[in-house]
Amino acid sequence: MACVCVSRYAVSSTSICDNDYDKAAREMVELHAIAGERLIPVMWITPFMLADGGLETMLKTGLDWRCIKIHPYMQPQVWNNREAQDAVASLAKEMDLPILIHTGQTEGAYPLEFEEMIAAHPTVKIILAHGRPVEQAEQLMKQYGNVWADTAFMITPNIARLCAAGLADRVMWGSDYGVTRYFYPNADQIAYYNHEIEEMRKALSAEDFEKVTHENAERMF
Repeated sequence: MACVCVSRYAVSSTSICDNDYDKAAREMVELHAIAGERLIPVMWITPFMLADGGLETMLKTGLDWRCIKIHPYMQPQVWNNREAQDAVASLAKEMDLPILIHTGQTEGAYPLEFEEMIAAHPTVKIILAHGRPVEQAEQLMKQYGNVWADTAFMITPNIARLCAAGLADRVMWGSDYGVTRYFYPNADQIAYYNHEIEEMRKALSAEDFEKVTHENAERMF
């Protein structure tokens, strides 16, 4: 079995969940000091950060932010508001960054709930984290060329489904590393990801496998 070899990684700070902006900013700066150019910094923002100064705290770090993340699964009552959606889309356009949206099968986090925003901001790349439910992710990806999906916690048949639908150029590997320790506390993390990679290698063509595991992320970031 081949090893999982990671050369670069996109990461954000979960301290933002506690609205601890100073801690989140400090964690990202310290991580950059450790990882250098291997780090692709993702700025996780909450709806409140757009008004309470939290955004400025993150921007003042001087980091070369490469992506904006929002988590409507955690804050559905706010992010399903068009005003908030348009605000973050405008920020992404101004900073020339993609938006990573945590999607899921709960009200406020369904991919289709962001269709109006996607259509209104065609130059902003939208990454549907988890691509869940896959039917909605596939629908949006087919209709809008600025929509991507990442594979974090996506079962292999759904990854293969998107590739078979001709969308392999916009499917990007995602690990959600760390949360796997919560769901699978007794699992060996290296073995877990090696298994996921090997299952994907079997299910996809060699060309699509290379696109999903690294080539698309290289184009994106």
